[in-house]
Amino acid sequence: GIITLGIGISAESLSSFTSLLPKVKIEAPKSVIGRNTIDNMLSGLVRGHASMIDGLVLSIEEEMGTPVKTIATGGYSTILTDCMKRPFNHMIPHLTLEGLRLIHELNTIHAG
Repeated sequence: GIITLGIGISAESLSSFTSLLPKVKIEAPKSVIGRNTIDNMLSGLVRGHASMIDGLVLSIEEEMGTPVKTIATGGYSTILTDCMKRPFNHMIPHLTLEGLRLIHELNTIHAG
């Protein structure tokens, strides 16, 4: 597998561990090259993560020798896929919450 920081933690780190960078609302940047601090941060965060995912998927496919299906989860997935060269095959933003709901239902059935 692969473990890396997400956009939210990266954005929080930029504003928390630097003295002059503000907190930003994560949204798709208008262009790759920003014209101000906020746009520069959004380009680095969103386009940087999108490029990282593109590169990792390509590397995984090269290592496995076969194309892979990608599934995006989480609130930022729709923002990311718009900036990727190869969009996700499937978008399920609430997959984690759906899994927790299913676990709760199973526990309720077995406890009752």
